[in-house]
Amino acid sequence: MLIQRVEIEALDGEQPAEMASGMVALTSDDTCLTVLCTVPRLLGRSATNIRDRLVDEALRQVRRMPEFRRTPSKVTLAPGALA
Repeated sequence: MLIQRVEIEALDGEQPAEMASGMVALTSDDTCLTVLCTVPRLLGRSATNIRDRLVDEALRQVRRMPEFRRTPSKVTLAPGALA
């Protein structure tokens, strides 16, 4: 699955200050997967770093799904998908 677009929606609500959560939508030509992700916030890290870690967590979860487990390397980001 070649992911053409990535969208992240930050989750508001009660969560520990040291954690960042968001809904990450991964869109390809024929599929859109939405994954709930939570990653630790690291002191001194930028919002871009948190975004990248949320995307990495979403990709990790998708690669573990039964549909993609046999070929996890087939789940890739297209150039410019994060723009």
